[in-house]
Amino acid sequence: TKYDVLKRLKKGGIVVINCSWSPEEVNQVLPAQFRRKLAELEAKVYFVNADKVAQVTGLGKTINMIMQAAFFRVMPTDLLPYDDVIRYLIEDIK
Repeated sequence: TKYDVLKRLKKGGIVVINCSWSPEEVNQVLPAQFRRKLAELEAKVYFVNADKVAQVTGLGKTINMIMQAAFFRVMPTDLLPYDDVIRYLIEDIK
């Protein structure tokens, strides 16, 4: 399908989207078919402006660490404490 990014998403899954949209713009920008699929899957959707965070924190255009941190922040698990995640990511950045 056009939205293969959702192909492997399970019901109740988590989606973290990098964007600079305001909450008001989300419904205008995300296609209705994409939003419908998210709703059908009862997905938890989070938005982060990783580009802006990377710029402000001196990472340039490197957003992968920011997206990982965001994902681990919203992931419902005690597998790895969030403070440890941040510490490991900072060590990797250095």
